[in-house]
Amino acid sequence: MKKIIETGLEKILNYIIVDTNMFYLNFYMESIEWKKLLWLNKQEDFKIICPEFIFEEVIKKYSDVITAPLNELKALKKDKSFKFLSIDIQDAKKVDYTEKYRKNLRHIFLDNGVDIIPYPKNENYLKLIAEKYFKSKRPFRLEKQSFPDAIIWYSIFGILKTIGSTEKIHFITANYKDFSQSKENKDVFHEDYIEELTNKEKANLFLHENISAFISSQIEVFEELSNENRENFKQQLKEKIESEISTFNDISTLLEVSIDESDIQEVIEWGLLNCSLEGEYIYGWGEDVELDSDIRVADVIVDFANDLEAELIVELNVYADYSIVGLNPMYEDPEDEEYLSESGYGSDFNVKTSFFFKIDDSLYTEESDYEKKFDNFVEKYLEIDNPKIELA
Repeated sequence: MKKIIETGLEKILNYIIVDTNMFYLNFYMESIEWKKLLWLNKQEDFKIICPEFIFEEVIKKYSDVITAPLNELKALKKDKSFKFLSIDIQDAKKVDYTEKYRKNLRHIFLDNGVDIIPYPKNENYLKLIAEKYFKSKRPFRLEKQSFPDAIIWYSIFGILKTIGSTEKIHFITANYKDFSQSKENKDVFHEDYIEELTNKEKANLFLHENISAFISSQIEVFEELSNENRENFKQQLKEKIESEISTFNDISTLLEVSIDESDIQEVIEWGLLNCSLEGEYIYGWGEDVELDSDIRVADVIVDFANDLEAELIVELNVYADYSIVGLNPMYEDPEDEEYLSESGYGSDFNVKTSFFFKIDDSLYTEESDYEKKFDNFVEKYLEIDNPKIELA
C-alpha cells in the first residue's frame, strides 16, 4: 500500500494535479492520454501528485458508478427465470468492489510513481472556505455550493505555498464552470481564486481543460524527451543485441532466422571456387570443404541507418579442411590437360553475416513502456530480412 507523503515535496519543475472528472471514464488510467501522462511522470522535472481528497472522491465516484449495475444484478437474481437457468453468481457487495478498486488504484499510483498528498493542515483554510461561502465567491455561487471544489482548491493552494519559486503546478480539470474564468477562457483561473495569490504564485499556476490540452502545452518537451529516449533506446538495443549473440546458435535461436552450418559451408565453397589457390606443385581452386563443428563468433556489430532501420553484422570464425584442384603444370598443351586433386589443406575462415532489421515505430511513442522494452526483444521488436553471407 502506498504511503501518503507526510514531508515536503522534492524539487520538481512541474507538478501535475488531475481532477476527479479525468478519472470518471478512465478509472484504471488506461487511455492513450493517461499513458502519455504517466510516461511523462517518469521523466525528470515532472511529477503527478494527487491530493488525498481527490483520491477519496475518485473512490466515491467509482462506488456510485457500480451501484446501478449491482442493483440490476440483485434484481436479476430474484427473477424466477434466472433461478430456472441455474446460473450461479456469488453475492456482489458494493463495499467489496469499492475496497478492491481502492487497492488497485493505490497499486497503479505506486507502479507509476504518483504520490498522494495529505489534506491541508493549515487551520486557516476552514476559515477561508467559510469566507468564500458567505461571500458567494467561487466555487460557491447562488446556483451551486461546491465544498468539494473548495477543498480541492485549498489543497492546490497549500501545495503552491510549499514549492519553490521556479516550480509550476498544472491543474487538469473539465470543471471549467467552477474553476475557469469563462467558457471561452477555460485555461484561465477565475479571479475569485487567483486574488489570494501573489504575482509569483499566479505565474506558476496553470489550468488545463483535459489531459490532451496539457500534453499539447508540453509538445516541445514531449518531442525533446522522445528524441532523447529514442537515442537511449537505440543505444541500449544495440548493446543488448551485441551482448546476447555470443555463439553461432544464438543467431538462429534469438533472431528466429534460418541459418546453419550448411550455409557457412556453402559460402566457403563459393569463396574457394572463385579465388586462386597455390599448393606445392599446383595452383587452382578449392573444393570438398569439411567444416569444423566449432563455429565461433568473432564480432557483433549493430549499425543504425536511421531510427527505424539498422543492420546487424556478425563475423564468424571457422576452421575448414578442403582440397585444392588445379591444372597439372607438366602439361603445357591445353588439349592434354589433366586435373590433380590434393587433400590435406585447411585454414581458418572469417565469414560475415548481415541482417537488415526494422524497429517497431510504436516503441518511440510516448505511451510505450520503456522499462519492459527488452522483454523478448527479438520476437517483438525485430523484423529480420534474409541474411547476406560473405567471406570477410
